Amino acid sequence: MQSERPALKEIMDSLSGYPARERDQLQGIVKRLATTVEDDEQLEWTVSSIEGAYQDRRFMELVRRLDEVEDAALADVLSIFREYEVLESIRLAQVVAARIQVIHTFKKLVEAEAKEKPDVQDFIKKNPWLLDPAWQVLRHEVSIDTVVAEELGLSAEKDEEGRLRLDFFCLADSLRVVIVEVKRPGRQATVEEWQRFQRYVAALQAHYQRLTNPADRRIVEGLFVASELDPTGRQLAKEADGRTYRFTDWAALLRRAENMHRDYLESLAAKAPAGDPRLLSIRRVMKFADGSTEPEGP
Repeated sequence: MQSERPALKEIMDSLSGYPARERDQLQGIVKRLATTVEDDEQLEWTVSSIEGAYQDRRFMELVRRLDEVEDAALADVLSIFREYEVLESIRLAQVVAARIQVIHTFKKLVEAEAKEKPDVQDFIKKNPWLLDPAWQVLRHEVSIDTVVAEELGLSAEKDEEGRLRLDFFCLADSLRVVIVEVKRPGRQATVEEWQRFQRYVAALQAHYQRLTNPADRRIVEGLFVASELDPTGRQLAKEADGRTYRFTDWAALLRRAENMHRDYLESLAAKAPAGDPRLLSIRRVMKFADGSTEPEGP
């Protein structure tokens, strides 16, 4: 079977670096999976998830070993912590690799010039870190969308779930709100749209300023995303307070998101010993994320 399916052979070979017992268990599982999972990429992700479960088990074994250490030599304790650092790096690398695939999926939406409502908006609401990695803790707050709409007397249609279909949405945590407006990829945004976006931000700022309890107020920022702005709008965006109003184009946003995650992935990979089978697992996933068929080194 392996000779007929190069991807399966590559997976099996990469597992050979595990201790004998774990290697045999993992390879046995992969052989059974390969009989039912025909898609190579799906098989890669499934095997990666299974390896992650093995790493969780090994992590707990490290915790137990630390708990049992009493008068052990310092070198033994440091060895345990070094292994912990590798396991933690591999765990984070799996998350980052998954995010890079999300970026690729989102890139396809942008290249297909998908509608901003609901396609692009909904994708970003689920993955706010696409806009800025620091925004992974932010969540879409419908109630704040409603506040802005009411402040400006906006009327909007509702979708089948009763949600307002607005040109913007609000991402927030307990301290700040980011009003995000995304325009359909492939079209030029106008100065009127940029000015309307500024009114959304100003209206929410005014709302919070009126609150009598300072603890209830939040910092308000705005992000406007479009393929491009018309010349007048671009000039106004340059003149706006960059701490409050930001403009970026789709190409720059995607490039920044992918580069930052790839740089982080490489820094994590550098912490694992060369040839570590856990690192090879991440390399395999990245190969499929890139659409490459050439095997990569450790």
